[in-house]
Amino acid sequence: YEKFLAEKHFRHFQANLEQLIRQGETNAAVCEGLGILEIHRSRRSYEDKHSLAAQAKTLGAGDFVRLTGRSLIFTMFARRHLKVIVENGATLQLCLLDPVIRNSPLSYLSGYSVEETEFAIHRFVTAIKPWLETLKPKGDVEVRFHSVHLLDSLLEIRRANQYVVGWDLNFGEGIEERQIFHLNGYGPLGRNLTEGRYNLIWDRSEVQLKYHAGKLEIDKLSTQMPPTIAVKPGTG
Repeated sequence: YEKFLAEKHFRHFQANLEQLIRQGETNAAVCEGLGILEIHRSRRSYEDKHSLAAQAKTLGAGDFVRLTGRSLIFTMFARRHLKVIVENGATLQLCLLDPVIRNSPLSYLSGYSVEETEFAIHRFVTAIKPWLETLKPKGDVEVRFHSVHLLDSLLEIRRANQYVVGWDLNFGEGIEERQIFHLNGYGPLGRNLTEGRYNLIWDRSEVQLKYHAGKLEIDKLSTQMPPTIAVKPGTG
């Protein structure tokens, strides 16, 4: 009787285990098919593996980095890494929400404040623009303003043989209230995000600054945008 019970329980356990394994294999296959390389539960987890600082060092002439979001203030706190990208000869493109847009629903949906954008712009025009004009690094820089109330943001890094995308889903202030998908930019989900959404946002955005071949070709960014409040990095 005890042997019968043991065999019965083992068959039940084995059936459940096989079902779990099949589900895991199915989920893995779906992720692979969509081009999902990794899923991170927080910005901190993503940065530990794919920090902009580490990736900036490996970029060079012909490579491309584009960041599209709301204020990009988290990026501006790491502006020295942006400089490395341009110093190495890569193209850096930044696209953020136009600060003339007020009373955005993002204020209650994700904790966004227009002052964050103003702060980020102030950081750029006081720390990066003078550096471009003085040292004339060999890369290219372009800054644009979009008018889309984005609940997510996208980091694109394209090299000659690799295209990776960081899709950041933001659910609140700070760097913890996020889930980030690390994607193959050539995969189905990566193409939907880039070609189907973020390229459209970029194409319809307005150029504010363009640096090319050692000179500023376009410069509409105002230096009269001092930060009006203290803000926490990671909200944009």
